[in-house]
Amino acid sequence: MLKTDFGFLVPEIYTNGTYTLDGVIGYIVPVWGSGPFTVDLKGLNIRNGTMRLGLESRRLVIKEFTFDIAYDELTCFRKYHDVTTDSVCLTFQLQFDGLVGGGVAGRLVNRLINELADTIMRESKPYVVEAITSAVINNVNDLILGLTLRDILEWIRNFLPIYQGQHYLL
Repeated sequence: MLKTDFGFLVPEIYTNGTYTLDGVIGYIVPVWGSGPFTVDLKGLNIRNGTMRLGLESRRLVIKEFTFDIAYDELTCFRKYHDVTTDSVCLTFQLQFDGLVGGGVAGRLVNRLINELADTIMRESKPYVVEAITSAVINNVNDLILGLTLRDILEWIRNFLPIYQGQHYLL
């Protein structure tokens, strides 16, 4: 069994695209729209990660993959109120052009989404972690099918800048 612990910080993820939406929130509020969208996520802190590789039917597979998305409301308060902190604050900004027809209503709904981003992030975190965990296990197991442990360690050594030019255990 091979085990690795990990954690990392992604300073910023910015994405954009187009969306089409036609539905109801909470069985009451209709939402619709289509058009461009942007998502700006800052301070994504992945921590307490563990991955265990083992043998299954004589092939190397991920047996366990766990992690946590760090989120600390006090840290966010400190950061935005000029109190010194070494921690990271996760911020999340969304913009959906044309939502609920655009105009004043669209701006209001976008503002509400961003005001509720903390709550949305907290409530959806278990589902996001579960979806990422499942996707990583399934996709990585497909990718490493047929690779040896030596192949995987060589890939890690080449992938991670900290190991390039250094030969500790890898």
